[in-house]
Amino acid sequence: MDRIPRKAQGRRDAVQALRPSTLLVVATVIGVLTMPSIAAGSPRLASHRAPLAKPALCAAVSPEVIAKVLGYRVPAATVSTGSFTFDQERNVSVFRTTCSYGALGTAAGVGIVYESLSKPLPVSAIYQDIKASALANKPSGATYTVTSYSGLGVPGLYEQSRGSLTLEAVLGIQGEKIVGDVVGKVLPKSKVAALTKMAMASYF
Repeated sequence: MDRIPRKAQGRRDAVQALRPSTLLVVATVIGVLTMPSIAAGSPRLASHRAPLAKPALCAAVSPEVIAKVLGYRVPAATVSTGSFTFDQERNVSVFRTTCSYGALGTAAGVGIVYESLSKPLPVSAIYQDIKASALANKPSGATYTVTSYSGLGVPGLYEQSRGSLTLEAVLGIQGEKIVGDVVGKVLPKSKVAALTKMAMASYF
């Protein structure tokens, strides 16, 4: 889940956004995730300053729980936030909180991304925005796919990017809220979705 423009990529920190190579990502990172970003066309950084993250979001899914689900240990979460243009045509922005458990984009890194749109969008529009941004920002030679995912109880998307980086993400969508996780290796979808469900429980 990446909605971050090319000129901003060199300045951003690895924990600030997932590129669909991130969320994501998101988005979602991979867009959520590539979660780490999504937007129709080239998304733009809407603001360099953002409200402080709510620590409770990252505390909702502990490193111990992640280790139990995925089968490997991760460190405590590092929290980062940002506001971005999500859909330029529809004038929709997004406020994102990223919980990074280790270095995103590495095999051991895990990110959980919580996003709040300035207004709800149809799931079809979110799908198209994520796909357009991911394809526009994916590294040369990488492959990227996004498909619907039906195992969350709410509209969902599954993203995967393979290349110099391997990223996989599952996103859940409810109203103006998007949440998902991104991992740096290919795992069974059920495991990736299990983390998304835990994050959804504290956010939706």
